[in-house]
Amino acid sequence: MQISVSKLRAYSSCPQKFFYRYIATAEAEFTSANLQFGNAMHHALSEYHQSLNTMGSNGMFEEFLKYWKAIVADCEQTQKCLRYGKDKEQDLIDKAINLCVEYVGQFKDVIPNSPDDVEVLFEVPLYDPLGGFGSLEHTLIGKIDLVANGCVYEFKTASQTPSQGEADASIQLTAYAMAYHYLYDEVPEHLYLTALVKTQTPKIVTLQTARWYKEFQNVVDMGIQIARAIEAEIFYRNRETEWGCHNCEYEQTCLGFQPQKERFK
Repeated sequence: MQISVSKLRAYSSCPQKFFYRYIATAEAEFTSANLQFGNAMHHALSEYHQSLNTMGSNGMFEEFLKYWKAIVADCEQTQKCLRYGKDKEQDLIDKAINLCVEYVGQFKDVIPNSPDDVEVLFEVPLYDPLGGFGSLEHTLIGKIDLVANGCVYEFKTASQTPSQGEADASIQLTAYAMAYHYLYDEVPEHLYLTALVKTQTPKIVTLQTARWYKEFQNVVDMGIQIARAIEAEIFYRNRETEWGCHNCEYEQTCLGFQPQKERFK
Protein backbone atom coordinates (compact mmCIF):
# COMPACT_ATOMS: atom_id res chain seq x y z
CA MET A 1 0.00 0.00 0.00
CA GLN A 2 1.20 3.48 -0.86
CA ILE A 3 0.43 6.36 1.47
CA SER A 4 1.40 9.97 0.89
CA VAL A 5 2.67 12.48 3.40
CA SER A 6 -0.43 14.61 2.78
CA LYS A 7 -2.66 11.59 3.48
CA LEU A 8 -0.84 10.95 6.76
CA ARG A 9 -1.60 14.49 7.83
CA ALA A 10 -5.17 14.33 6.57
CA TYR A 11 -5.95 11.13 8.46
CA SER A 12 -4.30 12.48 11.62
CA SER A 13 -6.42 15.62 11.39
CA CYS A 14 -9.77 13.83 10.90
CA PRO A 15 -10.15 10.20 9.77
CA GLN A 16 -13.75 10.78 8.71
CA LYS A 17 -12.80 13.72 6.50
CA PHE A 18 -10.11 11.46 5.04
CA PHE A 19 -12.82 8.92 4.29
CA TYR A 20 -14.98 11.39 2.38
CA ARG A 21 -12.06 12.82 0.42
CA TYR A 22 -10.06 9.74 -0.47
CA ILE A 23 -12.30 6.68 -0.01
CA ALA A 24 -15.83 7.83 -0.83
CA THR A 25 -14.48 10.60 -3.11
CA ALA A 26 -17.46 12.71 -2.07
CA GLU A 27 -17.95 16.04 -3.80
CA ALA A 28 -16.66 18.93 -1.72
CA GLU A 29 -19.35 21.40 -0.63
CA PHE A 30 -17.12 24.39 -1.37
CA THR A 31 -13.59 25.32 -2.41
CA SER A 32 -11.49 27.12 0.19
CA ALA A 33 -10.03 30.35 -1.18
CA ASN A 34 -7.24 30.22 1.42
CA LEU A 35 -6.33 26.68 0.41
CA GLN A 36 -6.27 27.63 -3.27
CA PHE A 37 -4.20 30.70 -2.44
CA GLY A 38 -1.66 28.32 -0.91
CA ASN A 39 -1.73 26.11 -4.01
CA ALA A 40 -1.23 29.13 -6.26
CA MET A 41 1.73 30.36 -4.19
CA HIS A 42 3.27 26.88 -4.26
CA HIS A 43 2.94 26.88 -8.04
CA ALA A 44 4.62 30.29 -8.25
CA LEU A 45 7.47 29.21 -5.95
CA SER A 46 8.00 26.08 -8.02
CA GLU A 47 8.14 28.03 -11.27
CA TYR A 48 10.54 30.55 -9.73
CA HIS A 49 13.02 27.90 -8.62
CA GLN A 50 12.63 25.82 -11.78
CA SER A 51 13.83 28.92 -13.63
CA LEU A 52 16.89 28.68 -11.33
CA ASN A 53 15.79 31.96 -9.75
CA THR A 54 15.99 33.96 -12.99
CA MET A 55 12.29 34.77 -13.13
CA GLY A 56 12.15 37.68 -10.68
CA SER A 57 9.24 38.75 -8.49
CA ASN A 58 7.12 40.05 -11.40
CA GLY A 59 7.36 36.74 -13.23
CA MET A 60 6.65 34.87 -10.02
CA PHE A 61 3.51 36.92 -9.42
CA GLU A 62 2.38 36.35 -13.01
CA GLU A 63 2.60 32.60 -12.37
CA PHE A 64 0.54 33.03 -9.21
CA LEU A 65 -2.08 35.08 -11.03
CA LYS A 66 -2.34 32.62 -13.91
CA TYR A 67 -2.97 29.75 -11.50
CA TRP A 68 -5.39 31.82 -9.40
CA LYS A 69 -7.46 32.95 -12.36
CA ALA A 70 -7.76 29.34 -13.54
CA ILE A 71 -9.17 28.37 -10.13
CA VAL A 72 -11.69 31.22 -10.15
CA ALA A 73 -12.75 30.39 -13.71
CA ASP A 74 -13.18 26.71 -12.86
CA CYS A 75 -15.35 27.55 -9.84
CA GLU A 76 -17.52 29.83 -11.98
CA GLN A 77 -17.86 27.22 -14.71
CA THR A 78 -18.74 24.40 -12.32
CA GLN A 79 -20.80 26.70 -10.07
CA LYS A 80 -18.76 25.61 -7.09
CA CYS A 81 -18.65 28.05 -4.20
CA LEU A 82 -15.23 29.64 -3.66
CA ARG A 83 -15.41 30.42 0.04
CA TYR A 84 -13.37 33.36 1.30
CA GLY A 85 -12.36 34.11 4.87
CA LYS A 86 -11.59 37.59 6.11
CA ASP A 87 -9.38 38.15 3.06
CA LYS A 88 -11.39 38.68 -0.12
CA GLU A 89 -10.06 38.15 -3.61
CA GLN A 90 -8.30 41.48 -4.03
CA ASP A 91 -6.82 41.19 -0.53
CA LEU A 92 -5.28 37.86 -1.46
CA ILE A 93 -3.95 39.19 -4.76
CA ASP A 94 -2.39 42.20 -3.04
CA LYS A 95 -0.75 39.96 -0.45
CA ALA A 96 0.56 37.68 -3.18
CA ILE A 97 2.31 40.65 -4.81
CA ASN A 98 4.03 41.56 -1.53
CA LEU A 99 4.94 37.95 -0.75
CA CYS A 100 6.54 37.49 -4.16
CA VAL A 101 8.69 40.58 -3.66
CA GLU A 102 9.67 39.52 -0.14
CA TYR A 103 10.42 35.96 -1.21
CA VAL A 104 12.70 36.90 -4.08
CA GLY A 105 14.48 39.36 -1.81
CA GLN A 106 15.23 36.66 0.74
CA PHE A 107 15.74 33.60 -1.50
CA LYS A 108 17.46 34.92 -4.61
CA ASP A 109 20.68 33.17 -3.56
CA VAL A 110 19.02 29.85 -2.64
CA ILE A 111 19.46 28.31 -6.08
CA PRO A 112 18.87 24.61 -6.79
CA ASN A 113 21.48 22.75 -8.83
CA SER A 114 18.88 21.95 -11.48
CA PRO A 115 15.10 22.14 -12.03
CA ASP A 116 14.99 18.47 -10.92
CA ASP A 117 15.70 19.66 -7.36
CA VAL A 118 12.31 21.40 -7.25
CA GLU A 119 9.29 19.35 -6.17
CA VAL A 120 11.40 16.22 -5.85
CA LEU A 121 9.19 13.14 -6.10
CA PHE A 122 9.95 10.18 -3.86
CA GLU A 123 8.69 6.73 -2.92
CA VAL A 124 10.45 5.10 0.02
CA PRO A 125 9.63 2.07 2.18
CA LEU A 126 8.12 2.64 5.59
CA TYR A 127 11.12 0.92 7.05
CA ASP A 128 13.95 2.15 9.25
CA PRO A 129 17.07 0.42 7.89
CA LEU A 130 19.19 1.32 10.94
CA GLY A 131 16.72 0.11 13.55
CA GLY A 132 15.36 -2.73 11.46
CA PHE A 133 11.77 -1.68 12.18
CA GLY A 134 8.90 -1.13 9.79
CA SER A 135 7.11 -2.70 6.88
CA LEU A 136 8.36 -3.35 3.37
CA GLU A 137 4.73 -3.78 2.26
CA HIS A 138 3.93 -0.10 2.79
CA THR A 139 5.62 2.82 1.03
CA LEU A 140 5.60 6.53 1.65
CA ILE A 141 5.22 8.83 -1.36
CA GLY A 142 5.41 12.58 -1.69
CA LYS A 143 7.46 15.46 -3.02
CA ILE A 144 10.03 17.68 -1.38
CA ASP A 145 9.37 21.34 -2.20
CA LEU A 146 13.02 22.26 -2.72
CA VAL A 147 16.49 20.79 -2.29
CA ALA A 148 19.39 23.26 -2.38
CA ASN A 149 22.91 23.21 -0.97
CA GLY A 150 22.30 19.95 0.91
CA CYS A 151 19.24 21.38 2.65
CA VAL A 152 15.52 20.65 2.43
CA TYR A 153 12.87 23.38 2.22
CA GLU A 154 9.16 23.07 2.93
CA PHE A 155 6.89 25.93 1.89
CA LYS A 156 3.54 26.74 3.45
CA THR A 157 1.16 29.66 3.57
CA ALA A 158 -0.15 30.65 6.97
CA SER A 159 -2.35 33.26 8.60
CA GLN A 160 0.02 33.58 11.55
CA THR A 161 3.71 33.07 12.23
CA PRO A 162 4.62 29.45 13.01
CA SER A 163 6.68 28.71 16.10
CA GLN A 164 10.05 27.02 16.31
CA GLY A 165 8.28 24.17 18.07
CA GLU A 166 6.13 23.57 15.01
CA ALA A 167 9.21 23.24 12.83
CA ASP A 168 10.93 20.93 15.32
CA ALA A 169 7.84 18.68 15.61
CA SER A 170 6.74 18.72 11.94
CA ILE A 171 6.08 15.15 10.79
CA GLN A 172 6.22 16.43 7.21
CA LEU A 173 9.79 17.67 7.63
CA THR A 174 10.74 14.39 9.31
CA ALA A 175 9.28 12.49 6.34
CA TYR A 176 11.21 14.73 3.95
CA ALA A 177 14.43 14.10 5.88
CA MET A 178 13.87 10.34 5.71
CA ALA A 179 13.15 10.53 1.98
CA TYR A 180 16.26 12.67 1.46
CA HIS A 181 18.30 10.00 3.24
CA TYR A 182 17.01 7.32 0.87
CA LEU A 183 17.57 9.51 -2.19
CA TYR A 184 21.00 10.92 -1.33
CA ASP A 185 22.31 8.43 1.25
CA GLU A 186 22.75 11.10 3.92
CA VAL A 187 20.64 13.26 6.17
CA PRO A 188 20.10 16.87 5.04
CA GLU A 189 22.39 19.42 6.65
CA HIS A 190 19.41 21.55 7.61
CA LEU A 191 15.65 21.52 7.22
CA TYR A 192 13.82 24.79 6.68
CA LEU A 193 10.16 25.53 7.24
CA THR A 194 9.44 28.61 5.15
CA ALA A 195 6.11 30.24 5.90
CA LEU A 196 4.50 32.85 3.67
CA VAL A 197 2.47 34.63 6.32
CA LYS A 198 -0.70 36.42 5.19
CA THR A 199 -0.80 39.01 7.96
CA GLN A 200 -1.85 42.60 7.28
CA THR A 201 1.76 43.23 6.35
CA PRO A 202 2.76 39.97 4.60
CA LYS A 203 6.11 38.49 5.55
CA ILE A 204 8.35 35.49 4.96
CA VAL A 205 9.41 33.56 8.06
CA THR A 206 12.01 30.78 7.79
CA LEU A 207 12.66 28.42 10.69
CA GLN A 208 15.69 26.12 10.75
CA THR A 209 15.55 22.65 12.26
CA ALA A 210 17.23 19.25 11.86
CA ARG A 211 16.44 15.53 12.05
CA TRP A 212 18.54 12.50 12.92
CA TYR A 213 18.20 8.84 12.01
CA LYS A 214 16.46 7.91 15.26
CA GLU A 215 13.60 10.29 14.46
CA PHE A 216 12.75 8.46 11.23
CA GLN A 217 11.11 5.78 13.37
CA ASN A 218 8.38 8.31 14.23
CA VAL A 219 7.39 8.52 10.57
CA VAL A 220 7.63 4.75 10.14
CA ASP A 221 5.42 4.07 13.18
CA MET A 222 2.88 6.70 12.23
CA GLY A 223 2.75 5.64 8.60
CA ILE A 224 2.27 1.95 9.35
CA GLN A 225 -0.38 2.57 12.00
CA ILE A 226 -2.38 4.86 9.73
CA ALA A 227 -2.00 2.53 6.74
CA ARG A 228 -3.30 -0.38 8.80
CA ALA A 229 -6.18 1.70 10.15
CA ILE A 230 -7.16 2.61 6.58
CA GLU A 231 -6.93 -1.03 5.51
CA ALA A 232 -9.15 -1.95 8.49
CA GLU A 233 -11.59 0.80 7.40
CA ILE A 234 -11.38 2.70 10.69
CA PHE A 235 -12.80 6.19 10.11
CA TYR A 236 -14.12 8.36 12.94
CA ARG A 237 -14.97 12.02 13.31
CA ASN A 238 -12.45 14.24 15.04
CA ARG A 239 -14.38 17.23 16.39
CA GLU A 240 -11.20 18.88 17.67
CA THR A 241 -9.43 19.39 14.36
CA GLU A 242 -7.12 22.35 13.95
CA TRP A 243 -9.61 24.26 11.80
CA GLY A 244 -12.88 22.93 13.19
CA CYS A 245 -15.84 21.21 11.55
CA HIS A 246 -17.37 24.50 10.36
CA ASN A 247 -14.39 25.00 8.03
CA CYS A 248 -14.60 21.48 6.61
CA GLU A 249 -15.75 21.10 3.00
CA TYR A 250 -17.60 17.89 3.97
CA GLU A 251 -19.42 19.23 7.04
CA GLN A 252 -22.98 18.79 5.77
CA THR A 253 -22.18 15.40 4.25
CA CYS A 254 -20.64 14.32 7.54
CA LEU A 255 -23.55 15.55 9.66
CA GLY A 256 -26.10 14.08 7.27
CA PHE A 257 -25.04 10.47 7.58
CA GLN A 258 -22.33 8.25 9.00
CA PRO A 259 -20.13 6.35 6.54
CA GLN A 260 -21.12 2.75 5.93
CA LYS A 261 -18.30 0.68 4.48
CA GLU A 262 -20.44 -1.46 2.25
CA ARG A 263 -22.12 1.56 0.68
CA PHE A 264 -18.88 2.49 -1.07
CA LYS A 265 -17.63 -0.95 -2.04
